[in-house]
Amino acid sequence: MFEADAATVAGIADDVERIGALAGTSEVANAAASALRGRIARIARAHAGVAPLRVFYQVADAPIYTLGGRHIVSRAIEACGGVNVFGALSLPAPQVGVEGVIAANPQVIIAGTEGAKFPPWLAAWRRWPAIDAVRRHALYAVDANWLHRPGPRFVDGVAQLCDVIAQARGERDAGGSIMSPVSRAQLPVLPGDPDRHSR
Repeated sequence: MFEADAATVAGIADDVERIGALAGTSEVANAAASALRGRIARIARAHAGVAPLRVFYQVADAPIYTLGGRHIVSRAIEACGGVNVFGALSLPAPQVGVEGVIAANPQVIIAGTEGAKFPPWLAAWRRWPAIDAVRRHALYAVDANWLHRPGPRFVDGVAQLCDVIAQARGERDAGGSIMSPVSRAQLPVLPGDPDRHSR
C-alpha cells in the first residue's frame, strides 16, 4: 500500500514518480515530476536572497489555528522568502491566541481559505494597528484547496503564496509596476472596526 503524504515541496514530485511506477505510467509521471521540480526551483531562485518577511498564516478563527514549522506550508513560506512566525511549534496545526500573534508581530498575515476568499476574521486584525502587517495593510488570502493538499496543484498554491508575499515586500510585477498590498476597500467592514470611516 502506498500513501502519498509529502512533507516537503520537492517530495510531491517524488510521490508523482512513485505513483506513476505503481500505475505503470512512469514515462508520463516522470515528465510531470520533472516539470514540478522545475517550477519549484524557479520559484526558489526568484525569491532567493531577499530579506525575509515575518508571516502569520491563519487557517481558522475562534479559536485561531495556524500551521506549525513541520507543515509543508511552512516550507512554502520559506521558499517565498518568508518566515513562519510560529515555525518553532511542532504541531502541524497549533492553536494560538491573539496575544501570541501580537507578540510575534508578523509583517504579513495570510489566510488560507476556500477559493482565496477574504474572510471577516482577516479584516478583524485591523483592530490591532500595532501589528506590522496591519500598519502595512499586508492582509491577504490564498487558496487553501491548492496549498493544504500536498499534490501537483500545491505548486500553483506556492506561486500564489509567493505573489502575495512579494506584494507585501513591494516588489515589481512582470510589467514593472510596484505590487501593492490589498486595498482596504477589498476587505469587509466589521462592527467596531476603527478603519470603517476612513474608506
